[in-house]
Amino acid sequence: MSDLQPPTRDEVERRWRAVIAGEMSREEIHSWVRPWVEESVPEGRVEWIVEGVLTTLHGFDMTHPAGNRRLIRHGDHGEHRPYYHPMSYIKDELEAWLQQLQAYDEDPVAYRAESRRRIEANHDRNRRNFHHQRVRRLSKRARERVWVLPGDEVMWPRYWARHAVSEITGQGGVILGLDLRSDRWDGADPIVPVEIPWASFEVTTPEKSLEWAIEALADLTDDLHRDHGWVLVTWEWPNTADGEPDLR
Repeated sequence: MSDLQPPTRDEVERRWRAVIAGEMSREEIHSWVRPWVEESVPEGRVEWIVEGVLTTLHGFDMTHPAGNRRLIRHGDHGEHRPYYHPMSYIKDELEAWLQQLQAYDEDPVAYRAESRRRIEANHDRNRRNFHHQRVRRLSKRARERVWVLPGDEVMWPRYWARHAVSEITGQGGVILGLDLRSDRWDGADPIVPVEIPWASFEVTTPEKSLEWAIEALADLTDDLHRDHGWVLVTWEWPNTADGEPDLR
């Protein structure tokens, strides 16, 4: 570790862009940041605004077996182990980080204070979402990633939408529709979003709705609506005990 040159802003951006351009593999950038993420690094060795983004690069090589959406691990990418993060995620994260750099340089002290406030606000929001009654049937992983909007509308990050619809239908839910949302957070308050209707279904079985939802999500390629990073999922649970369907 002492012999390694600490990552700099320019080097992080250069390698990040190389991954997007196909000039560097995800595995290579993972290996580059691995010592700085997995080993103990003396405080101050890496610039604060750089250190915080290294874990993002570290996860670019995450994969999961095609037949097991619940298992995620580093490496072993191939026909039967697709990458967990789509390229749209990698592009969007770079743009977001470059904006953060600009804000940080304008006032580093204020930026770090605001970052702490945002983390605390997000923790509060995540706790509320995790325990929301609308998603209580779903797995811990699904609830950790969910965003419950006012009015009890429910959405997940775009890269996780396939997992979400699979879990919902696996619990007996019927998918009714999918919408794209451009939400992002500014501290505790969401930026006013744009919503794009993507698909609606008239089906009555979980199996058929899953088939149609997966097909609709497959049409959502990386180059389409890149600024819409969330998928709002509308579905119906089986009838509740009093005979009324649970809709959202």
